[in-house]
Amino acid sequence: MSFIGLEISGVEGLLQDFKGFKKEAEIAINKAVSDTSRAIETDAKNRLRDCNHVVFGNLLRSIYNRVIQSMEKIVGTNVYYAPYIEFGTGDLVEIPEGTEEVAIQFKGKGIRKVNIKGDSFLNWAAVNQSKKLVDRIENNLNKIIR
Repeated sequence: MSFIGLEISGVEGLLQDFKGFKKEAEIAINKAVSDTSRAIETDAKNRLRDCNHVVFGNLLRSIYNRVIQSMEKIVGTNVYYAPYIEFGTGDLVEIPEGTEEVAIQFKGKGIRKVNIKGDSFLNWAAVNQSKKLVDRIENNLNKIIR
């Protein structure tokens, strides 16, 4: 199973700042997280199409977006070869910041030379959408106080 983590800190403190509106603030933040996870899923699928990685469509169809709990979602895939597409293989494995634990598993040990450059799709989508997550939270919380 392959997935990329995206975490935003300070949510509990933010909820405390909205003492009288705690439930509304939680709903607003949860909506922003849900919108972002759906956008990550969509961006990842579009990136696969754009990079010409859709042959039979198995990887594309395998990308999922699931609820873990309130304000916690997961976007990932269960296709065994997804990390090889995401990070590459052998000496060409790219290890973006925050993905070291997962990506290092695909770095070659010099036994065979199967060097395939990665085309990040999940991490790319997560990085792209992480910038928008804060804006979504801010916009949704601003609607509460207006």
